[in-house]
Amino acid sequence: MGRAAKSNDEYRAYLSTIMPLYSNFTVAVLQEIHDAETHTCIIHASSKAETEIGQYGNEYALILTFTEDGKQVTRFEEFVDSAYSERFVAALAKATSSQ
Repeated sequence: MGRAAKSNDEYRAYLSTIMPLYSNFTVAVLQEIHDAETHTCIIHASSKAETEIGQYGNEYALILTFTEDGKQVTRFEEFVDSAYSERFVAALAKATSSQ
């Protein structure tokens, strides 16, 4: 989606601006695959929420890379249905800005 990487603090600040637009936001982990040899975990997840323009729902692939001892995450990558996200966020922004 062309977004720059964010620190934890930057991502928290970003979420604090958009999460009020969603209610009953839930995430379900559909599958996890752990690879001890490469120190990675891949997670297939989905989310859903209610908004003033209707139900939101998306799927995610999350890839976490860990230190060799597995105690810290060194990289976090998120893949999302970007076309859906862009359309939905634009429609939600339009609806909320017209109020």
